[in-house]
Amino acid sequence: GSGPADGWETEWRAVAAFPVMLLGICLICCSAAIPESPRWLVAQGRPEEAMAILARGAKENGRQLPLGVLRAEGATEQDEETGKDQPPDAEGPDEMADAEDVEDEGARLNQPRLRYPAKASESLFSSSRVLGVPLWRITLLNLVCWFTASFSYYGLALNSGNLHGSVYLNAAVNSLIDVPALFLAIPLFDKLGRARTLTVTLLIGALACCTFCLLPAPCEVAGGETCEGVADWGAIRTGTAFTGKFMLAIVFGCVFLYTTEVFPTSMRAEGMGLCSVAARVGGVAAPLVVLLDAYSKELPMWIFGGVAFVAGVVSAWLPETLGKELASGIGG
Repeated sequence: GSGPADGWETEWRAVAAFPVMLLGICLICCSAAIPESPRWLVAQGRPEEAMAILARGAKENGRQLPLGVLRAEGATEQDEETGKDQPPDAEGPDEMADAEDVEDEGARLNQPRLRYPAKASESLFSSSRVLGVPLWRITLLNLVCWFTASFSYYGLALNSGNLHGSVYLNAAVNSLIDVPALFLAIPLFDKLGRARTLTVTLLIGALACCTFCLLPAPCEVAGGETCEGVADWGAIRTGTAFTGKFMLAIVFGCVFLYTTEVFPTSMRAEGMGLCSVAARVGGVAAPLVVLLDAYSKELPMWIFGGVAFVAGVVSAWLPETLGKELASGIGG
């Protein structure tokens, strides 16, 4: 029959669902106030909408957009006069006017305009080069890094329940350790670079996981108490596991930043979507690997560390984006 436990189960589920629903409603409401990316708009041949967003942003920040006429990439002045550089959905030079209706033709020509790239028809796996590297290689390496970030990060998080020590303390550290990791990630991205940070943190995370496996297992008796007269390696092993989780938290933040910078504007959304699919696959596989703890305490950590090591090695072939201009289109 039903008892207090059943009522508590229903209650905590409701308590957990309420903040999630409230946060979702807030995000939906806030998304309406977020402007679209101007670079994406011009990549889609909608420069007038992008111009309106830039003009509004400049006004709110007390800035003035630079004057002049900007043409489509690769277009000549003659093309601009004849309207050949207009986007496919534009009707002529007047479509490039600023968001505000400028009635005077001379004033209109002095309004800032956007350079817009042609719509990309290339595939994410094409041989076209971005930052000197074939696009297919960038795509494949990003897929590996996203899969690893999700696979190893969530795997280490779920495996915290199998670590030595208090399960409650481990759960608290497992959650809180992401905060300093993300704060540390900010200066690393700016000083070390995006791609280098990704490589270094993946390799250090892999080293931490492998170190966990190589350390002696803690000696325990019934009740979970440490054997007397035997060195307690349990706390050290737990520390190395959380070190790996710390590094993978930086990796997760890095892949988001790096992917948005390395893919050209015209295919950035497509690239992010594909990488997100790879991350979801990694997230689904991680709990299955954690279950291998029933056969060996070290086996899950070997797998998480091994995958992180492979990703760290291959990520060394990714081009650096720090200080580089974001690509609007792709070159041959």
